[in-house]
Amino acid sequence: MDYVPSRDILITVGDIIAKAPLNGSLDVLESLSHYNATGVRGNHDQKVVEWRGWLNWMASLSGGQGWLEHLEKKWSAAKEQDSHIDLKLWLEKERKADKGNAWWQLVPKGWVPLGDHYRIAKAMSEAQYRYLLQLPLRLYVPHVHAFIVHAGLLPADPKFPPDDEKRQPLARIPKLEGHEHNVEELRRLQELSLIYEIPQNTDPWVVLNMRSVLGDKVLKGKKGRYWTKIWQEQMDNCAGFDKNVFGSSKHQKLPCFPISTIYGHTASKGLDIHRWTFGLDSGCVSEFDYFV
Repeated sequence: MDYVPSRDILITVGDIIAKAPLNGSLDVLESLSHYNATGVRGNHDQKVVEWRGWLNWMASLSGGQGWLEHLEKKWSAAKEQDSHIDLKLWLEKERKADKGNAWWQLVPKGWVPLGDHYRIAKAMSEAQYRYLLQLPLRLYVPHVHAFIVHAGLLPADPKFPPDDEKRQPLARIPKLEGHEHNVEELRRLQELSLIYEIPQNTDPWVVLNMRSVLGDKVLKGKKGRYWTKIWQEQMDNCAGFDKNVFGSSKHQKLPCFPISTIYGHTASKGLDIHRWTFGLDSGCVSEFDYFV
């Protein structure tokens, strides 16, 4: 709204494509790449990046491009005969009918050729591909003490107690010789350790797909506890670096300062704003029949 490139910084939380017909996805991608908008990669963006890499690889193999073009023509003909035909079922039949063809073995398990992500990957320009590639999985904004990710982050490794000083970054004050009273520098070090020392936060699948935690397992579904509740609890327990404060409470306080996380991904919850987590996926795309 009233975006002025010379004045404003545009930041996205991912899934900028595959939420509209092909031309719509390409238009959004072109607009954001034109402005070189800052942002993070979403799980749908990641799929398109992977498909483009695979397509480039297939094109480098003798006969690979020809096989794909032949498959695309057969699919177009099948759709002309039956506009309601299911792509996955059609591909399964083609694979079985063409069982001896070695090209099928080069399609990664679980991937669906010719689908939405495939078509975007094939149609986007080289410049648009490079733009997607340079989008990180996480952004850290130290001066406002915030992270930006697509799905989420964890404040602690769920395999261990939150107050485990050896394993949990928020359970200990960082060591900074000669700068014991430099609170901002200590906060920066602690915040960085959060994204580098908690194993789950270094896993691309987690930051692209996480919704909940069940026991010590990170899940994409709704079972378990929603990760933002865990984040809120930990941030509410942050009591700063004064040992007299965080060590004296009946409740387990932690030697840390609160950190915010801004994310997308979870359209089912709609706009989900809390004190330390900001869910920006309002689910507005589902309000429109965008395939018409």
